[in-house]
Amino acid sequence: MSLVYHLFMKPSLRLHDEFRQVLASYSPSDYAMSLISGLRLVLLVAPTATGRSTVIGELSKRADYQLVISDTTRPIRTKNDQPIEIDGRDYFFKSEEDILAGLKQGGYIEADIIHNQQVSGTSIRELQKVDPNRIAISEIYHVGADKVFSIKPDVTMIFLLPPSFDEWMHRLRSRSEITESEIANRMTSAKHELQAGLSRPYYRFVINKDYQDAAAKIDLILKEDYYTEADHNAGLSLAQSLLASVERA
Repeated sequence: MSLVYHLFMKPSLRLHDEFRQVLASYSPSDYAMSLISGLRLVLLVAPTATGRSTVIGELSKRADYQLVISDTTRPIRTKNDQPIEIDGRDYFFKSEEDILAGLKQGGYIEADIIHNQQVSGTSIRELQKVDPNRIAISEIYHVGADKVFSIKPDVTMIFLLPPSFDEWMHRLRSRSEITESEIANRMTSAKHELQAGLSRPYYRFVINKDYQDAAAKIDLILKEDYYTEADHNAGLSLAQSLLASVERA
């Protein structure tokens, strides 16, 4: 599929039913599970527009981290009609046919339908590139996180939060061209993400007021296991407040 499609078409999922059918019974291959078992892996889960990609980008500048880039069917984001993402840096922007074929061949650790309009997933192809002496880091949605945790319980799960509802909405509206209907769609997804963050015991909350500070906090969690009860309670309280605001919106 051409780059022109990715730049200018609005998000949609033509093969929704086919993806739903394949994903309903999908499980990684034995090779995939063997591959992931030998990696030190940290996954960042977050509601939309929380700054997850920016924080991961900051961490991936460090020599001991290696970014695992996800595949997605969604278009490249634009702002003022100009692309603000790069294929192979932010995501691998794939056609629906390519990702569906990869799933049928067992080429992903996990994948899921996101915002009911795209499919994103973590490919075995990318995990094969990871240096075992580095920490593999990737962004993921909560359904995929659950799947990875079920096969790799030593994975570190970080739940990234915006500092407030107002700042979150500012980030969402300013980062790219987005319609009101898509904002509503993303808030529906955000509700599910926050509910998952509040209900899973394995998440460690990090508040992204400043992306460099957030990256430093994640580094401390991974390197020194520094995560206090106060950190957790602050994250829980903020997540509950954000969820309440989403439900009122």
